[in-house]
Amino acid sequence: MSDSRETSSIPVTVNMSVIALVVFLCGVLYFFGQAMSGGTAEISKSVAGAQIIDTRDVAN
Repeated sequence: MSDSRETSSIPVTVNMSVIALVVFLCGVLYFFGQAMSGGTAEISKSVAGAQIIDTRDVAN
């Protein structure tokens, strides 16, 4: 006889932790996207004052 409940090979806690990790990484990506694009003044203050060094044309 078959069991009425199907058992999955991946535990529910693993699924929830993967979902939580994806949500966290989306938040981090959104935060850095806002910081780099200047979306908010508070976040981009430190990024706007950063020194940019162009190393493409530096002779070795």
